Amino acid sequence: MLNIEIVYLGSLNKNWQNLKEHYRKMLRPYVQIEFKELKAQAFSSNNRKQAILKESEKIENYLKKRNPSTIYLLSELGETFDSSSLADFLNSHDSAKIILVIGGALGFSDKLKQKYDLISLSALTFPHQMTQVILLEQIYRSIMILKNKNYHY
Repeated sequence: MLNIEIVYLGSLNKNWQNLKEHYRKMLRPYVQIEFKELKAQAFSSNNRKQAILKESEKIENYLKKRNPSTIYLLSELGETFDSSSLADFLNSHDSAKIILVIGGALGFSDKLKQKYDLISLSALTFPHQMTQVILLEQIYRSIMILKNKNYHY
């Protein structure tokens, strides 16, 4: 059984939370999944760099105790997958916990991006709240591909 932890900055509003719970419920038989919310940093146009550094520091402090070979940052600059190759990627980690990190509205510091492998859901940039739901749907799609279930056509 896959074991995935999703680390993210900032909370979800009720609409996104409902969608997240929908996919979480569908994934329950196939994936051990947990979430870790870290507090997002408030920012203005004057302190964006400081906010990115503070958020990246929060992420780094949380990840320090984790196995770095299983940590991936979600970034539009990362390795891209189609649905079948994402399924293969997840399947290749079946025996280890995977930690997937979603950055805040401003993304990650360069230092953090250099330290961990980057993967991408798309070359497009999505709002960080939407990214959780897209990620969960793609994990579900991957599982259905691996289980030869009728979901991905």
